[in-house]
Amino acid sequence: MSATISLDDLEKFSDNIYEAIMVIAKRARQINDEQRQKIEEIVGTAEMDSSEEDEDYVREEEERNYIKFPKPTRLAMEEFLQGKIKYEYLGNED
Repeated sequence: MSATISLDDLEKFSDNIYEAIMVIAKRARQINDEQRQKIEEIVGTAEMDSSEEDEDYVREEEERNYIKFPKPTRLAMEEFLQGKIKYEYLGNED
């Protein structure tokens, strides 16, 4: 079950709600990429360790052992609401 977040909570860290959503979405994509890299590292090392004889056994083992990470969107939202995400605009300084 998901918890609702007050718009007032989002406005504490950003003047614009849409801006806050974009920052959270960008961070969620970064977290997702980090999690994907960790999974690839784990699966890659498992493939390097296995031999051809027990390949079927390893595949069955991998199917049963799922790697569970927290949802990237939830992590990004928590980071934003805790003030851990800092952002700025790039471009002209007029």
